[in-house]
Amino acid sequence: MPRYYFHIYSHDDEYSDRTGEPLDDDAQAVAMAHCIVSEITEDPEHREIE
Repeated sequence: MPRYYFHIYSHDDEYSDRTGEPLDDDAQAVAMAHCIVSEITEDPEHREIE
């Protein structure tokens, strides 16, 4: 099972995903990325992210 890493870059900050997520395929990785973005944009501090 491949491991996908979701690094986040925002303006002056960089957050490295050092553990990754074991997922079956690229489609699951894209779905996970969408979930991560949804969670981040729920935070009022990060609402400018699209």
